[in-house]
Amino acid sequence: MGAKLQAGETVLGRVIAIKPYGAFVQLPTGEVGMVHISEVAEEYVRDVHDYLAVDQEVVVKVLGVNEEGKYSLSLRQVTREEAEATRYFHQVQEFRRALETRRSELQWEAAWRQRAKEKQQALASARAGLLNWLKGARRALGQLERRAETRERFYRSLDV
Repeated sequence: MGAKLQAGETVLGRVIAIKPYGAFVQLPTGEVGMVHISEVAEEYVRDVHDYLAVDQEVVVKVLGVNEEGKYSLSLRQVTREEAEATRYFHQVQEFRRALETRRSELQWEAAWRQRAKEKQQALASARAGLLNWLKGARRALGQLERRAETRERFYRSLDV
C-alpha cells in the first residue's frame, strides 16, 4: 500500500489486537507492528487494556524493523508535538483525499451531463429530421391524392 516505514517515523495507526505482552497496531502501510508492554506508557503497565482498546487510533513511533520485516513500535517515546503533528498531517491527508474524491465525482458528473446533452441534441436532430421527412411524405401523399382525383375525373368524363 505504501512505502516502508523507517525507524524514528511517527505515524497514526489503529489497535487491532491486545495481548498480555503488548498491542498490535495496523499501520498506514497496511502492515502490522507491535507495541511491547514496556513501550505503552512511562509508568509501569500491569495490563495493556488499562491504556488501549481495540479499534483505538494511536500515534506510534517506529523503533525499528527486524530482519523478518516486523515493526517494533512505541507509544511511550512519542512527544506531544509529534502526536499533534502526526494527527494534523493525517487530517490534511484525509482532507486531500476527500477533495480528490469530490473532484473526481464532479468530473464524472460533468462528463455525464455532457453525454446527456449530446444525446439530447442528437434526439432533437433526429426528431427534426423525422418531422422534415413527414412533411415531405405528406406533400408527396397530397400530390398522389391530387393525381388520383385528376385521373378519376378524367376517367369519369370518358364514361359519360
